[in-house]
Amino acid sequence: MHRLTVLYDPACPWSWRATRWLRDIASAVDLELAWRLYSLSYINHGEGAPASPMQPVRRILFLAERKSPDLVARLYPLLAEARFEGRARLDRREVVRELLADPGIALEWVDQAWENEALDKEIDGQAIGFALRGGIGVPSLILGQADPFYGPLIDPVPQGQEALRLWDHVQGLMKAPYFYELKRQR
Repeated sequence: MHRLTVLYDPACPWSWRATRWLRDIASAVDLELAWRLYSLSYINHGEGAPASPMQPVRRILFLAERKSPDLVARLYPLLAEARFEGRARLDRREVVRELLADPGIALEWVDQAWENEALDKEIDGQAIGFALRGGIGVPSLILGQADPFYGPLIDPVPQGQEALRLWDHVQGLMKAPYFYELKRQR
């Protein structure tokens, strides 16, 4: 089994698509997925920037990450799907409370996330750590102990054999010590 650390941000639709693809193929390609929050707010605006409307959701996921990787694997898809496919307003506390009531998540986390700005320094610290390793945005993938690779940015999310072929290509490029970047206009 290969460990793949996935850097994501709940505000990013590209993260959502890449993580859907990875969850779909993980068992078929023998991947153990580890989810790590990588704050785009910090990366794009730096310390002291005005708070993003998505910051409370980042705090919830950060709290979940500290508690249990399995919890993040349940929460992030729930929140991202609501945001990007259901158009839920995750900047509203009552909406997030309602979403998280279903899987039995401690609802005090929601209140803590809206009120505990002290978590932002820890979230920023985690982003700084990934940036120092070469992380430049989300989604980013870390295969084993390697440096992060930004991407892939995909739309639509590939399915079936096409999804598996994409993994073969991405994994191959990530393992090539001479490969750095491949990009085209969106």
